[in-house]
Amino acid sequence: MSFFSPRNRAEAGDRLAGMTGWAAALAALVYALNVVQALTGPPMSNYLNDAGLIGSLLIVLVFLPSFFIIKRRLGGPPVNPWKEDGFMSQAIRRAALTGFATTFLAMSVLTMLDGLVLERIAADVLLDLVLTIALASFALSFFLFSRDSDPGETL
Repeated sequence: MSFFSPRNRAEAGDRLAGMTGWAAALAALVYALNVVQALTGPPMSNYLNDAGLIGSLLIVLVFLPSFFIIKRRLGGPPVNPWKEDGFMSQAIRRAALTGFATTFLAMSVLTMLDGLVLERIAADVLLDLVLTIALASFALSFFLFSRDSDPGETL
């Protein structure tokens, strides 16, 4: 059996949820490379730019087509891992809430440190930092929640 032809909707939803977690982790890494690139000198900046380009290409050329192939399941009804009732669907929803809460907390802390941090960082670097926090917290919490034995209990 191929990765692209799951046996049923539940398995397709689980694969989509897992791919979403991995794609979010890779996107977080790309944005983190952008932040580090802004803080380093020209020689290292060129290497980080190339690494970020490779990561972006991986997302567009590997994850995106694979995601749509599994989502459509060759003629079957589209699968939506956010609306399914399975374990991985609950994990992805919990991870989204955790990612939002973490991002909100980080932005609140950055707002309180206005004079120390925000005045010294360019807007595009700050946006990349916030996106890194959002995507990394989503991906990390998804991987933690998807390994739980009871998805109903809270941290």
